[in-house]
Amino acid sequence: QVWRSRPWGKGKRGAAAAPKKALVKKAATKAPPKYCPRAEALTKQIAELAKSKQLKKAIDTFQRFEHEGLEPTVYTFSSLINAHVRSGDLAGAETCMKNMKTLGIEPNVSIFTILLKGHSQIGNIRVARALLDEMVAQGVAPDVRAINTFLRGCLNAGEVPLARDVFGVR
Repeated sequence: QVWRSRPWGKGKRGAAAAPKKALVKKAATKAPPKYCPRAEALTKQIAELAKSKQLKKAIDTFQRFEHEGLEPTVYTFSSLINAHVRSGDLAGAETCMKNMKTLGIEPNVSIFTILLKGHSQIGNIRVARALLDEMVAQGVAPDVRAINTFLRGCLNAGEVPLARDVFGVR
């Protein structure tokens, strides 16, 4: 199991420390899209719609990227995935992540944390565990927020033994 090695290292009193550099994925060779004020504005709009759980409007706003010939960024997908999760549409969030990967955009720690939160909130702790493993396998080091999200989900679902097993705590 990937998690048995505790890839983020040992911290004081069991707290998570900074991830080891070997786990952090090297920068993609693909150049980031050029800065575009319109794309940034649409991404911010999607993020605001996600906060108020307006999924349909968020999707409509995302579709403007294609209609206007703009390239969505990892932040655009992060906002859209968050809108899906906050609205209770985990299947839609997973589809967004697949579409993002198809476009050559790799998920970051924020996207994995959003998905962890969604699955944890509905008690899909085994799926959340699989996401942690996928995260590490893709070279994305979990940060404190991702770890806390998973631990909170385990606690709320009564899966403390799973949390102990994942993090090697006896």
